[in-house]
Amino acid sequence: MLPVEREGRIDLVGVIGRAVLAELLPPRRPRISVRKVKSPSPATTLVPITMNVH
Repeated sequence: MLPVEREGRIDLVGVIGRAVLAELLPPRRPRISVRKVKSPSPATTLVPITMNVH
């Protein structure tokens, strides 16, 4: 499909493009809470290992 001249200007967007541009989403809200870093669960306990070398 070739661009159409409208009102003395070449229309590169077209009907579908204008409809999409008219319905764009609003800007995103800024992040309020800080991202949390996952850490290992405190239920995991380390058990010492004793080794005897002969």
